[in-house]
Amino acid sequence: MINYYFTILQKGDIIKTLTKILIATTSCYFGLFSLGQIYECFLYWQVIFSIFHQTFFYKHLNRIFAFNNSHL
Repeated sequence: MINYYFTILQKGDIIKTLTKILIATTSCYFGLFSLGQIYECFLYWQVIFSIFHQTFFYKHLNRIFAFNNSHL
């Protein structure tokens, strides 16, 4: 299921995905949700954190470790 959302993001359909994330998040926040919407909200945020983790976190960690290893 997560691969499906990654495919959407890779195809450049980011506006549609961000709109769904916004709707799912506001539904979760205001309590206007069913069990399926809670699950969908969780999936979308899992995708966001996965993308953030893969892009930002790993790049900066690799820079830190490369810097530390080069000065040993």
